[in-house]
Amino acid sequence: MKGGLRLQGPGTFANMVITPDAVDGLSPEPTRDPLDGDRGLVRNWRLSTFSALPNGKDAMYNEMPGASQEWKTISTERNGLVNLSREYGRPLPEPNRAVAWLKATITSDRKQTKKVDIGWTREVWVFVNGKLVYADKNLFEEEGARKFPDARCSLENGAFTLPLEAGDNEVAVAIANNFFGWGLKLRICFGALLFRSATGGECDPARDFKASFGRNGDRLGPPGRESARHSCARRRRGTSGGLDA
Repeated sequence: MKGGLRLQGPGTFANMVITPDAVDGLSPEPTRDPLDGDRGLVRNWRLSTFSALPNGKDAMYNEMPGASQEWKTISTERNGLVNLSREYGRPLPEPNRAVAWLKATITSDRKQTKKVDIGWTREVWVFVNGKLVYADKNLFEEEGARKFPDARCSLENGAFTLPLEAGDNEVAVAIANNFFGWGLKLRICFGALLFRSATGGECDPARDFKASFGRNGDRLGPPGRESARHSCARRRRGTSGGLDA
């Protein structure tokens, strides 16, 4: 993995020295991902190409790219982040908005609802089986639209109820951006669900998605009451993602 540095004012920078491979005694091993054991995170998605979204216009499900258009598999990085900045950067010059779509399939053994924690930057629309179930903004420069913590991408940004039918359910998320970083985090509270892999085949969720359910949909974790405490404990500790607004 490689990257770069960007310095931006207002300010003055002087006498900076960058020495490649100098770590000043730090361990070469990466620190543990604090969400590595979080089995409710949706970690594998299909990602569309981006397109322009006129200012003031909402993303519409019927305008999502079709199956015949280019989609690719994308997996989460550290802290459960789907990092669209790594894929597309800022694709259009400010103030123009770009929109990209993410899709996953969730299989439920019955009709039910599940609580979802969601983190994103900057604008998001969530559709389940073609119906809009959540939409919101997380904008750093607008005080009233700045989600905690400080408009960063975090599972503390928002929450909603996910309605599921028995069988396969398509979850489609549109994300719009006209600033710097953009990305998504999505965690479903425990229950009798199975995830379907981004390539379309069924998978072992404990392995591929770190979901909280066994191969046959049986619970691996404690009942929902314990899961709620688990989620609240996460929120109290704070899990802001490495993506600035």
